[in-house]
Amino acid sequence: MFCTGFLLNLSNPKMPIFYLALLPGDIGLLLAVIALVELVMVGCYVAAAHRARALLSLPRRRRALNRGAGSRMIGACLPISVR
Repeated sequence: MFCTGFLLNLSNPKMPIFYLALLPGDIGLLLAVIALVELVMVGCYVAAAHRARALLSLPRRRRALNRGAGSRMIGACLPISVR
C-alpha cells in the first residue's frame, strides 16, 4: 500500500510541472526534493492509517466514531435546513 500511494502521488504531473515552470534550472535536484517530500508524506499517511486501524479494531470504538461523525453531519446540515 505504501508503494502504491507513493507512486500514485509521484506520478501526479501537476505539482512537478508547476515547480519546473518556476525553477527550470535545477530539474534533478527538484525531482529529488519532490520524491523525498512525497516519501515522507506518504509515510506519515501510512503511519496514521495504521494507528487508526489499530484504534478502530474494536466495534465499540467504531460505533462511537460513526455516531460522532453522524452527529457532526446533522449539526452541519441544521443551519442550511433552517433557512
